[in-house]
Amino acid sequence: MITDNIKVLLLDNVNQAAINILTLEGYQVEAYSETLSEDVLIAKIHDIHCVGIQSKTKLTKNILLKVKKLLVISCFCTNTSQIDLKTATSQKITVFNSSFGYSRSVAELVIAEIIMLSRYIDNYNIKIH
Repeated sequence: MITDNIKVLLLDNVNQAAINILTLEGYQVEAYSETLSEDVLIAKIHDIHCVGIQSKTKLTKNILLKVKKLLVISCFCTNTSQIDLKTATSQKITVFNSSFGYSRSVAELVIAEIIMLSRYIDNYNIKIH
């Protein structure tokens, strides 16, 4: 498989489904539920091709300048503010996020609000209090 030699590092308790899918596709996946310290992260990220993070991990200039093979950083959150984008760009590392990741949650909330309004839940809530 082509993916056999691609190493992926997933941090900040990325969903198990992502780990399973990448593993099934043949990627070498290393996942951590916690945020790693800068020193540990530098040691881990050295030979990694892809990094997936949530909002807790900070990928600073110091970290990004020490990578050798990193091609892409995926942020499983709404922004990329925890990454030094200028350094990532200079290192030719692609950075992207799932900016539409919360669209489903917003749609679910709207539907729930419509149901609540149609059943007069707000009126009942006021009477109960």
